[in-house]
Amino acid sequence: MDITYPIQSHSWELLSPTVCIKTMDKSAFLYGGSGIPKEICFFFEMTSDQPRREISLIHAGTTFTGSLEPDALDTRVRIFWRGGLDIIIKDYFPSELTRFQEDSPVEHPPLLRFTKGAEPDVFTIELISQELANNTPPVIPEDLEVAIARKEGETSTIVTTVRKRSQANRLAAIKYHGLECVVCGFNFEKFYGPLGQGFIEIHHVNPLHEKDGEREVDPVKDLVPVCSNCHRMLHRTHLTHITIPNILKK
Repeated sequence: MDITYPIQSHSWELLSPTVCIKTMDKSAFLYGGSGIPKEICFFFEMTSDQPRREISLIHAGTTFTGSLEPDALDTRVRIFWRGGLDIIIKDYFPSELTRFQEDSPVEHPPLLRFTKGAEPDVFTIELISQELANNTPPVIPEDLEVAIARKEGETSTIVTTVRKRSQANRLAAIKYHGLECVVCGFNFEKFYGPLGQGFIEIHHVNPLHEKDGEREVDPVKDLVPVCSNCHRMLHRTHLTHITIPNILKK
C-alpha cells in the first residue's frame, strides 16, 4: 500500500515512516499520555484489539518506560510515558503547564517528536518548543566570518549583508529532522541538560547568497540541523568545497 506523507489527524502528524509529531495538549501534560488516532496507530504498530505492551522512550540519552494500551471505548490506542519523563516535560515547560492546569489557551504548545528506532518498540523522543523556534532572530549575517569586527578596547562598525530567514521553515525543518547535528550527531540537550533543551542551528544546504532575491525553500530537502561548530565550518567562505557530504567523509 502506497502511503502519502504527511498524514495529519487531530493533534498528531506523521511526517515519514520513521518520524511522528504530537502537539502536546492538556492530557499530555497532566496525565502523561495521549490518545493515538487510528490513522496514526500503524506508526506504533499497534491496534485497538491488541493487548497492552511496554515500550522504551529515549530522551537525551536516558531510557524511560512507556506503554501502548488499547482504548476499550474507541478504535484508537493510548500511549503513556512514565519513569520521570512526565516530570521532565512539566519542568521544561512550566508556563504551558500552568495554562493547561488553568484551562487557559496555549498559543504555541510544545511538540513531542517520536523517531522510530531499528529495534521494535524503541522510540527516540525530542521536546520541541515552538516558542523557541519562532523567537529565533529573523535575519542572520550572510558571512559568518565577518559578522562583527572589534579591536581590543576599541569598537569599530562594519556593514554586512543579511538575508531574511523564515521562522516557519525553521520549525518545519526541526520537526522533520530533529535536534541532532546531521554532521557530528551532537545534541545540545544531551550534553548541557535543560540549558540546551530545544537548541540547534539550521543550515541552508544551498546558501541563500548564491542567488539574488527570494526563492522557495523546502524545509525537508533544503534545511538541516547542525551544531554551532559544524555550522561554522560549513560557512568558511574561503573553503568553497566544504559541504555536508565532504565533512562526513573525514
